[in-house]
Formats: sequence, structure tokens, C-alpha cells
Amino acid sequence: MPDNQQNRLIILGMVFLYALYNLSDNIHVEKILRPHSSRCVNYIEVYPGKLFISNSTWAPRKCILKSFTNEETARCTGFVPLLTIGDAISEQISRQIVDVLRVETKQPYITIANASTVRHMEVISTRVPLPNATDPQTKFLTQKAKFIMISSGLWDFGVHFCGVRSYYEAIIERIKEIKSLALPDATVAVMNLQYFHPENCHEGTWCRSCVTPERISVYREALQLAAACTKTKMLDMTPITKQGKLATHDGVHYSPEVLIPESTILLNTMCGKFALWDPPADCSSEEDYLDKWDANIAVRTFPDGCPDYTNKHGCPNDNGKAAAKYHKRKQQEAEAEEEARQMEFKEPCTSNADIFPGKLLPTRHQWSPTDCRLRRYTTKEAVQCLKERPFLSIGDSLGEQVFWHFMDLMKTVDPYSTRYNGTVRHLVERSTRFPFPVFDSHLKFLMNKAHMVAISSGLWDFGIHFCGPMAFYRALKERVLKYRSLLKKGAIIALHNIHDFFPMRCEAGSWCRQCNSKEKIAVFREAVQLVSACTGVGMIDTFGITEQGEQYTFDGTHYFREVVEPKANLVLNIMCAKGDEGLELWYPDLPCDERAASLRWANVAEAHTAGEGCPEDANQFGCPNDEGDSLEKYEIRNSVIKARDQVFATQRNKPLCKSNAEIYPGHLSDAESWIADSCRLRHFKTSEIVSCLYERPFLSIGDSIGEQLMMFLLSKIHTAEPTVSRYNSKSRHLVLQSTRDQFPKVTNDHIKYLVNDAMMIVISAGMWDFGVHSCGPTVFYEALKERVLKVKSLKQQNAKLAILNVQAFFPDKCDHDEWCRTCNQIPRVKVYRQIVQLVAACTGVGMIDHFGITMGGVKYSSDGVHWGNGVIAPKADVILNAMCHEDDSENLKLWESPLQCEEDRYLAQWEQMPEATEWPEGCPNDNQYGCPEKIDETANLPACQKNTDIYPGKLVRGKWVPDNCVMKHWQNKEIVKCLTAKPYLSIGDSLGDQIQLHLLAALHSDDPGLSRYDSDSRQLDAHSTRIALPDTKEDHMHYLANEAMIVTISYGLWDFGIHFCSPAVFYDSLKERVEYVKSLMQPGARLALLNLHYFHPDRCEQGEWCNTCSVIPKIEVFREVIQLVSVCTGVGMVDAYGITKQAKMYTSDGVHFDPTIIGSKVDILLNAMCPDESSAMELFHPQMDCDENFYKLRWADEPLANTWSEGCPSTLFFRKRLRLHKREHPQIRFLFFALAAFEWQHAIH
Repeated sequence: MPDNQQNRLIILGMVFLYALYNLSDNIHVEKILRPHSSRCVNYIEVYPGKLFISNSTWAPRKCILKSFTNEETARCTGFVPLLTIGDAISEQISRQIVDVLRVETKQPYITIANASTVRHMEVISTRVPLPNATDPQTKFLTQKAKFIMISSGLWDFGVHFCGVRSYYEAIIERIKEIKSLALPDATVAVMNLQYFHPENCHEGTWCRSCVTPERISVYREALQLAAACTKTKMLDMTPITKQGKLATHDGVHYSPEVLIPESTILLNTMCGKFALWDPPADCSSEEDYLDKWDANIAVRTFPDGCPDYTNKHGCPNDNGKAAAKYHKRKQQEAEAEEEARQMEFKEPCTSNADIFPGKLLPTRHQWSPTDCRLRRYTTKEAVQCLKERPFLSIGDSLGEQVFWHFMDLMKTVDPYSTRYNGTVRHLVERSTRFPFPVFDSHLKFLMNKAHMVAISSGLWDFGIHFCGPMAFYRALKERVLKYRSLLKKGAIIALHNIHDFFPMRCEAGSWCRQCNSKEKIAVFREAVQLVSACTGVGMIDTFGITEQGEQYTFDGTHYFREVVEPKANLVLNIMCAKGDEGLELWYPDLPCDERAASLRWANVAEAHTAGEGCPEDANQFGCPNDEGDSLEKYEIRNSVIKARDQVFATQRNKPLCKSNAEIYPGHLSDAESWIADSCRLRHFKTSEIVSCLYERPFLSIGDSIGEQLMMFLLSKIHTAEPTVSRYNSKSRHLVLQSTRDQFPKVTNDHIKYLVNDAMMIVISAGMWDFGVHSCGPTVFYEALKERVLKVKSLKQQNAKLAILNVQAFFPDKCDHDEWCRTCNQIPRVKVYRQIVQLVAACTGVGMIDHFGITMGGVKYSSDGVHWGNGVIAPKADVILNAMCHEDDSENLKLWESPLQCEEDRYLAQWEQMPEATEWPEGCPNDNQYGCPEKIDETANLPACQKNTDIYPGKLVRGKWVPDNCVMKHWQNKEIVKCLTAKPYLSIGDSLGDQIQLHLLAALHSDDPGLSRYDSDSRQLDAHSTRIALPDTKEDHMHYLANEAMIVTISYGLWDFGIHFCSPAVFYDSLKERVEYVKSLMQPGARLALLNLHYFHPDRCEQGEWCNTCSVIPKIEVFREVIQLVSVCTGVGMVDAYGITKQAKMYTSDGVHFDPTIIGSKVDILLNAMCPDESSAMELFHPQMDCDENFYKLRWADEPLANTWSEGCPSTLFFRKRLRLHKREHPQIRFLFFALAAFEWQHAIH
């Protein structure tokens, strides 16, 4: 008998057996339903009844429960959109309804996250805050729903346990909050706590030990009382779940056998004549319930096996008792309402000083001044103001909290607004020890935009960045004056007064508890006020507000919305009012007398020491004085300085060293100096070093060996200018760990600026090149030589350039499993040192040789590679002697390479040396870092006309070079120009996302402030065709598609992997998606499909689905699917298959590729989308007919394309469902054998 006939017989047998074992239950259901003709209209009639698990049916005894067909379910949710809020109990019901919609609407990719009529907002317990009412997602969800169902309790009596009284109060607040957000005609209902089966929970889990029947009963009662007291009706599924023991695998969550009856009752409530349940609790007896719960120890403590109650989940009370807090809150609400009424009769406040004294109204998030009325800005008014008058916050997190509140307001009208692209910005400067970016273009850009600038500083300055009050005053004053000088005309600048702190609320042992004494804070607050008095810059004073906010701070320093919102409202009153209505800034009544202030502060001992438990000041934060230095550290440092002076004093009779070569032989001194045998190195004082670096800026290019020298010189500059950093000083470093790291393009402004500014440049390389970035000696030589020549061409004519010789290494000091231990074999290091010397010989660039110094410095190295000051200081002395003498003729002559420029001889010699070309055991494999190949760039070839012309070809340094034509490689400037005219949108999986990020990186070269949300390169994530695209009505999708002029669609990776549904399904879904996107695009926009590139499953992690599912024959079929979609929709393709096939060494996971390979994909795309005369290239158009039926039949005959490979998810899920039925119906066991036979037969076929 043919295989197909056998398969059909097996399937028919399965259907027959399934109908047979269901027959008896169906008869029972009919017997129950048949006598009744009336429909169920309320919960009293629905219960009692019987749950038939095998039929997923609930059969009431007294009436007939209307069942909903798939079509009726879709129609119901269309008229009455559903939103569930809470834990997984309600989420499961929503998911069940979405499963129905997926079938009915023929949209297999819709989910609970993107369905337009059924949504879920996850808030697992009342300990988890509901998203802010201003949150765009909250508003979007609640404003769309016509029926909202709330579920909470499972986590509240489990691991988020805070006592039943606390739960009751919190769930009341939650119901009220959700009701306030809902539409006027929407129904809000609470889902009663369902029945749980702890005995089905896994052994040892909290749900087994915490979910006792008595606890559940009391929490159910609390939920019903909350519903009664908020006049909210309920849905009750308890009897159904009580009979569903066989349909729960963990005692808590249920399978569709229970979820279907639950969703049927919900649909009857939403769209049928079915009344919600009136909870049986009596709200007038609220106090009686609370007292009863307080007396019940079973619901106030954890049963044995539950986590101990430690208030770690943010419980608002102790041990579940909060009667006093409950009454206090009620009293506060009443007082706040009365206060608000009284405020209407007061005159408006005219200055910041007028608002105190006053009262904090925490329930209204408002400050009520005693003598005047402070305007309260609505969200709409605040947003309008911030749009017209941009706000900039500069400083620490205290000012940043106000900024974040404004950001929340802005997101109500623009969900895509971020801190980088909105009219509300924040510049982080935690203390005055932080470098001041006065010349930074980003700062100038921000200051030019801002209508109001608010500066906050002090928290870190009297804490772990402590340098004393006078140092803080001077630094802050300088900063305020500089900011004021950058302010645009008509803008407001203000200082935040240091608000009140509550150190005892800080974490025990933290610096904020140890350092923040009240006396110290008072002095630093006066220092800020003195800055205001001496600069004429007004202040924003919120001290009185925070003074009343102790219970609204979680760490003694930062505050919740109850305090932050009144602070933000004060700022709005200052900046937003027009004409004479605005609130004046506060100007402290303090004379600008620095000497008197200094004398006052000197008498406050707490203000001059870090405090017990604080870090001792060892000038580690760039303090401009040594007032806080510990005596011990001072003496140690002083002894080193004295020892150095003595050493150099004994060397005075020796002549100055004339060249780097003369300093050897010699030895290291414990006084952080190198003692040459025949000459002396000049010792430069700190002031001389600073003076030298200001006249002759220093630049290090390369790895951390050069970077250590830069940091040492920078520390000297800090003594004169503590606010400079590595980014704005006269000692800089350009990080390029190895010659595998791409050197910035010569056109890059940053590299041109750095090299042009420097008078002494040193290049260091080798450590990574003979380690994990190794590509062999020839490649290292050529790459380093090219780098040296580039820098040489960019530097000023009279600037010095030197190469650092490869230093000594001590592999034995490296960690046992580190590459520096296994790769840095001494013979290998010797070869690479010789390579650097050959580069010096062939480029005519001198060297700085520290080899002899580092050979004697083993005790100063902790890792065998980097050094302490005992070696770094002498290394720096060599460089300073080469650049800092007033008379240039006295400068140390650079070391000349001992080699002749005989490239061919040395290269051939090195390539024959195993120690230079072979990896020691334990080193990573060679060539994974993009080692280049030789390329003939002299061929005179025509430009590539089509995507297909670029093959055959080869990869050269990660770039694709066709054999028979020339393909243009796009530079950042050209990409920016193209995308400015033609914005780009990628839709699909991470393969398209990689292109989008590559283009975004190019845009960053022109505007570093861009993000993926506001640039001309965007991504719409939907990683398979199983994931729905947003509906055309959704503004986000409509906006993106209408904005873009270049759109790419990439799919396949997930579709043949864990979202697998067969090639035919993938074809239909992808074709539908392409047509849908085409319909949204504006005229003139161009669409391209990304062809599936080549995958390397053997590079995937062992056991991952991409390793087990990505079999090559399956990929080939899915690639053909995409090509057929291209043919049948007329959309061209970007085909990088040939490139990625050769790029195995450029992928770490077999799927995604390094940026160099992505760059070649971008070249194909932009050559087609933004062509010029030299680069116009057609997209790939497959040579095949649009014969869907032919190809679908062919794909169906490919077994590997229609089945899961070994290790992929299989039919186990279906088997698990059947086992559930088997426990209830032993006759189903035969169906298992039939299923197994069918799968075995199919595998053979």
C-alpha cells in the first residue's frame, strides 16, 4: 500500500477514536443541557454546574450558557475591546481569546501584545506600581478598552506578602486609579480570586507552602470587600477552577480546558445579557473585617516554608498591621481637599520666598503656601510651556529628578521623546570634581536651545567627592559664571538650593548615612547661597518642601512623586508665566563676603572632615588642596618625593643624557626613577610638566601601554586644573587596542583635531597583535606601517612622532586562564619587538625604548603587562626629556632602529618562525579578528551594473571585492547625504536591524545626539511573520512607513527556526506583509527584500536552536520562498549570499556578522537606492516564474523543509495536552499509539 494511503488511514482512525471516546461525555452534556431552554443571565444561575475537561465545557444545572463561535468572539471583542490588568490569571484568559482571534481573522501572527481588541497590562501584585497615568502605554490601553478586568492576589498572599490589611488598602487604591483612567462608558470589573490546588504545585515551591486554603479564603474576602467599597462588580470563576484540578500543571495556572469556559463566561458578560456578580461583602462593616483579619494569625504571618517577611517587597506597614496609617491617610485626604478649597481665596504668590511657610499635600502631590496661592500647572499647560521654553538641567540626580518628571509629561504627547531629542534635557555632573565641558560643542548646542537652565550640585561634594566647603564654593562659583556666559539672550539661569536630607533613612553603612551630618549640609547649603549672592544668579528653593517629605524618600536623598511633583511645579511657576505673572527666583539675604564665610565655616569641624566612615580624602577626586589629606598617605607621598629629590641630587654631576640609547644600562630606584649608569635624565617638577604640556600637547595612540603614560601626565595637569579630563586636556589618548581596530578615517574631524593639536605623538601597538588579535607578523607589520605613515601625514610639521618599542612582559604574573599568560611567550614577543623596529626603520620615525626599564620592574606589575608608578614615572621621564627642554637641542634624541629597511628578508624570515606564526596552546584560533588578504587594486575594471555582477569575488579586510567589476564602498559622509534625502526604515528581524544600526552609526558621525528613534535610520522589530505588524490605523506604523523613502523587509531566520510553520505558510505570510507595506509607502519610495544570507550553523553555540534547526537544505527552500515573493510582488532584492558564504570568520554565532560584512550589504543597498553615475546598480531580480502552486507542491516534497530537525521543538506540546486527557479517560491511550505510528510513518516518508 502506498505511503500516502497508509497516512490517510491512520488519520481517519485517529479521528474515529477521538470521536468515540468523546461520545459518552457529549451524551452527559446533552442530558444536562436538554431540559433547559432559558439562557443563563447571571452568576446565581451559572453555578452550580459541572466542568467537562475533555470538552472544555461548563454545564450549569439551571440554565444554558451561551457558547461563542470564533466569528462571534471576534465580533464581540470588536464592539467591546477588552483589557485585562494584573497577574497571569487574567492574562491566560486574554491569551485564550487571542488564540481564537488568530484563527478567525486568519492572522496567525497577532499576539496579546499587538492585538487591537484584546490586550493585557502585566502588574503581578499590588506591590508592583501601576504604570503612571501619564504613561503613553497606560493611556493608550485604557482609552481603547470598553471592558477592563482586574485580577490581583496570587502574588500578594505569596512572595509579595505584606498582610491582608495592606493588600485590601492597596487593591482599593488600584481599582480607583484604573476607574479614573477608564472611558466614561467602559465597564470595570474585578475578577474574584480563583480556586488554587497547592497539591499540584512543584515540591518545595512557595506556591505549595504559602497557598493555604485559609489564606486564600481571607484574601478572597478582602478582594470582595474592596469591590463592594468601590462599587465595582465582579466576575467569579471559582467553581470552574475548583473542578479543574486535572487541568493545572502547577496548581495555579490552567490549560485551555478551563480557560475556554472562563473566557465563555467573560464573553457572555461583555456581549450577552449576562449581569456581573455583586460581591456579598458589606462595606459598612469595613472596620469589623479589618479587626477580624488582624486577629487571624494565619494571614498575618508566613506559613512554614514561605519566605520570611522582611519588608523587601515594599510593604507600607509592619507585619500586616496598618490601622493607624489607614486612618491617617483618610485624614490627609480630607485635609488636602479642605486645603485646596481654602487656597482658591488667597492672592497669587509672587516670589519663591513667598511660598514658605506652607504645607505638603502628599495625596494631591501639591505644595500649599500659608499666605498665598501657588498655581498648579496641568499636564497640558506644562507640556505647552516646555515646548515653547526648553528646559536644561545640569548637575546631580536631585536636579535630574525634576528633569525626569518633565520627561514623563512630554511623553503624554510624544511617546518617542527621549532625553536626547526632546525639549527637556539633562547634563550629568555629579559634583564640581567632574570635568567642566565648557568648550564642548554638545554643551553649546544645549545652552543655545535652553530657555531655562537649572544647576544642582552639593550632594557628592560634601560626600565622597569632598574637598572642603571653600573648594566647593570656588569651583561652583567658577562653573556658574561660565554657564552664565554661554546663556542665550533672554534665558533664565538658576541655582537649586540644597534640599533637606534624612541620613538615617540611608542604607546602613553607606556613605550617604556616614557623611551627611546636618552641620556639614548646613555649611554647604550656605556655600551655594554665597555663590548666588556673589554671582547675582537667583535660586530655586525647595528646602521647605523636602523638609516635610521624610516619609516620601526611600534612601534619605531622593524623593517620590509626592515631593518631586511640587518641586517641578515650582520650576514651572518660575519659567512658564508670561508678563508679570511669573514667580521670582529666591535671592538669599547674604552679603558677598568670602572671607567672613570662610571664617564661619572654619569653626564648624564637621564641615572640614570627611566624617567617620567616609572615604579619607587622598586627593583622589582632584581636590585643589590637601586640607583633607590623611597624615599617613601624605607622609608616604612626601617620602617618595624626598627620595626622588635625593636621587637626582646625587646625579647632578653626570651629564644630561643625549639620546634614548644612552640611558642604558641602568637600574630602577625605589624613588620612582631610572638611574642611568653613564648620564642622567632631567627630573621635571610638576609645575614644569604642566607648563610643558600646555605648550606642547601630548597624544598617545594605541593600546593601554601608551594610555598609562597619558593618564600619568594627565594626573600632573590635574594639580593645576582639576576639572580637565582625558577628553579636554593637553594629554590625550586615542584607543586602538590593536592594528585590527579600524583607524579613524582621515576625513574624521576628531582624528584631525587630535593629531593637529598635538606636539608630541607616541604610537603603541603589539600587545594585542601578538595576542588575541594576531594575524601573523606580515599582517601586523603592514598594518602598523600604514598607521604610522597616516599619522605622520596628519601631524604638524614641527610636531614629534615616536613609536613605543614593545616593552618587557611577565606572563607568569598573568592570571592562569588569561590569554596574556598563554600567548605572550618570550620568543613570540621578541619577534614582534623586531617588527616594530622594522616599521621605524622603513618609515624614518624614531622610537622610545622602555624595554630596559620594564625588564627591572617586575615587582611593580600586578598582571605582567601593566605597571605601577614605580615604572610609569621613569617611563614618563624618558618622554618628558624628549619633549620638554626649553632648548630643543637638549631634548633626548629618539632611539633609532638597529635594523635596516629590508622588508622582504625579514618578512620571509618571520613567516618561517613557528614561535611567530603558530598559536601556543590555549590561545584563541587565528584569523577570527578579520585578518586581511592581499588585493590587487591596480585592475582597471568597469563599475558593477547589477547585484548579480558582484559575484564571483572575495573578501578583503572585510570588504567585498568583485572579480569582474568595481563596487562602490560608501563612506559615512555619503551615507549621511543619502539618508538625509531618503530616510531609511528596516522592517523585520535582526538581520535587517544590523543594517539599520550600521546606517545609524554613519549618521552619528554627523550628529552624535541621534538615537534609533529620531534619526533617518529606523527599525520596526517583528522578528518573524508570526509577529503581527501594527495595524495601519496605528500612528507609529503609519508614521514610519510614510516617512521612509527606502524600506527593506527581512524575514526567514525565525520562520525556519523556532517560529517554523512550513514554507507554504511562510510564503503566504511574507507575500501578504510585502503587499501591506507597499500599500503604506509614499509615492516615490522604494522597497527591497533582503535575501536570506548564508548561515554557518557550526558556529552557533552547541545545543542552540540555530545549531539544530538551521540545516542547509531547509535554508535553501526558505531562500527560494523569499525569491518567489520577490517575483510575485515585483520587489527587488538585496542579495549578499555569496559574501556571507565566505565570511565564516566574521560571525561569532553563525547568524549575525561583523560590521565590515554589514558594510558590504549596505553598499549593495545604497548603490541601488541612492545611485550616482559611477555607482548605479540594479537590485537582484530572481529568474523564475510566479507559479505559486508549482513551488508549493515542490516544497511539500522536501522532508527537511517541512519537519523539525533533531533538537528542534517537536510535537511534545501536543503530546502533553493528550496526557492530560489520558489521566481522565484511559481509553485515549490507544490514540497515543496511533499518533506515535503516524509520526514514525511520516519520518520514514
